Amino acid sequence: MTDQAIQPTGDHLDIADVERRIKAIFIGSIGNLVEWYDFYAYTAFALYFAPAFFPNSDPVVQQLNVAVLFAATFTAVLATALAFGVQTVAQRFTHATHTALIFAAEPVFAGLFSFLLIGELLSPRQLAGCGLILAGMLVSELRRG
Repeated sequence: MTDQAIQPTGDHLDIADVERRIKAIFIGSIGNLVEWYDFYAYTAFALYFAPAFFPNSDPVVQQLNVAVLFAATFTAVLATALAFGVQTVAQRFTHATHTALIFAAEPVFAGLFSFLLIGELLSPRQLAGCGLILAGMLVSELRRG
């Protein structure tokens, strides 16, 4: 750690290094503040939302229900934002045809994971419809590419 400390060069400090470190500390502090803000916002509004969303239950159960609701919402928003952010960045490095094929594969993976995770079964008619939609997308995209 000492080799990364701010070392004076001659009779002065390296100003660019000091500015870089101050910027890193500031950005890290902002991230920490946002994380704690979510926690404080939740605790401030949990007492209000508990009876509003779950009016006919015990106060402890109300708070637990609100905690689960908050956790699910927070996770869904974060996961969605992260997925769209990564998708947007990754699309810059591939062709439009490849992107369309990835989007065409989305229902295939959704069906596969719904079967693997929760045992959802599609009827033969639903499977045929999925296959036709997927085939149409693939044919149109591969013909362009």
